Amino acid sequence: MKKFILVANDAPQSGKTTFSRVLEQLLTRKGIKACSVHTCPTAAAVESSFWDLEEEPEPSRMLQAIEEFDAVILDVAAGKMGTVLELIQDNDILDALLEFDAELCVASAVNGTEKSLASLVSLGEAFSDNASYLLLALPLAPEDEDLADWSGSYAERVMDYLGAAMVEVPELDDEMSAQLWDHGMDLPSALTRRKELPRFLRDAVHSWESSFADALAAHDDLLLPEPTGTRSVYGSNLAAIDY
Repeated sequence: MKKFILVANDAPQSGKTTFSRVLEQLLTRKGIKACSVHTCPTAAAVESSFWDLEEEPEPSRMLQAIEEFDAVILDVAAGKMGTVLELIQDNDILDALLEFDAELCVASAVNGTEKSLASLVSLGEAFSDNASYLLLALPLAPEDEDLADWSGSYAERVMDYLGAAMVEVPELDDEMSAQLWDHGMDLPSALTRRKELPRFLRDAVHSWESSFADALAAHDDLLLPEPTGTRSVYGSNLAAIDY
């Protein structure tokens, strides 16, 4: 059973690209044929992983990836979620997933903002029980955004009804953020360009990633593809990785 992992939330700074990069690398290290596709050019590690929704609005890029890979991660830029949901719904992508023997997992952020909660409601309404849901609980809300309480919200009730799981995203300390900034990187870029970093900072990035991998390991059933009719050949969990 393949996995199509939709990483979407219209709230900015909600960890979408960071999660996509971490997950793709973890899956690849497990020997899983995985790829990530980004709808923001600055998020794409290589040009071939960028899906330009303006130039290529047809979902053929998405379907080709699902057919070719065991796990596909679609990282949707803030502000593009509605476009992607419309493409999925108008082109019967959910039916295509069944044909490819693929399951849909929706990964989205809870970051204490109104936009993040509204996005969760929209995702739940779009896919209902046709998907599994993984919520990324971020430690800090971005500045200059309207805040909202998760606890007791309509979004929480929707996600509880749909059986969503939640994972705590490790906090990035201020010193590490400042050091990455001094080297012209943010965390997502550091995850793919870590060889350019000094050893102490490379080790810090590795430590953060390992903590995130440990948290994700509890949700293997949502994120790991499972060969049909066989036991998993990918190992026991995401945390069991040789770096």
